[in-house]
Amino acid sequence: MGKRIGVGILLALLVVAMLMVGPPLLIPVFTLGAVIAVYELSNAFAAKDYRPFMAPAFVFAALYPVFAFFLPEISLMALWMVCVLAVIADRVLSHIRKTEEAFLALTPFVYPLPFFAVLLLLYHDLGQAQGTVAMLLAFACPLMGDSFAYFIGTLFGKHKLNTELSPKKTVEGSIASVFGSLAAAVIIYFLQPLWGTAVPALPLLLLGFVCGFLGQLGDLFASAVKRWAGIKDFGTIFPGHGGVMDRVDSVLLCAPAAYLCFYLLQ
Repeated sequence: MGKRIGVGILLALLVVAMLMVGPPLLIPVFTLGAVIAVYELSNAFAAKDYRPFMAPAFVFAALYPVFAFFLPEISLMALWMVCVLAVIADRVLSHIRKTEEAFLALTPFVYPLPFFAVLLLLYHDLGQAQGTVAMLLAFACPLMGDSFAYFIGTLFGKHKLNTELSPKKTVEGSIASVFGSLAAAVIIYFLQPLWGTAVPALPLLLLGFVCGFLGQLGDLFASAVKRWAGIKDFGTIFPGHGGVMDRVDSVLLCAPAAYLCFYLLQ
């Protein structure tokens, strides 16, 4: 447990550092994170003895931050389309891979890569001040919710939530996760003056409440993928936490909710 807490603190400090430094740190970290996520997904497919054409997914993962920050947003969509067409063309022109593998190769362009892109666009599209608060919420709400769920579920959990996907998760932990996400929203509301923003409490609380559920949905979906692949974790890069996908599975689904909330507030 000590290792898990220590790594969690280091990851939290990395998020804070990214938001303080901005693009010079955001771009390489998001690029590396997305590339590793695609690699972990490739390994999950390999565990089921599939070898899809993943090169286009790696290309998108390596280039999307640069496209998002330095080129018109339509170029990001164009990059996505070219990469998807490359997968389709590979299946049509190649006799090496199966059709099932073509569908698996398309998977990263639905999950997780578009969510990585939305998470990065929070910072880019909303301006530095609001973008910092929005991205901080997208990270803090599900991650604090996950921490609440872990400790409350471990100490008081009695009723299983979904034994098929995650035998250890409990209803008590799930409820605690929502309160943890709300607590993160409250903390960020009071920290807003640090970034010169003044977002009303109600939208932030609503976003915290929604992220309390979306974070769990993302976590359980990732568990479903791991169950299908027959693996415990997507990777081992973070001791006690697994891989990149294991750490951001709950964050990714919160990114669109945060983007929509702050976009409507502008």
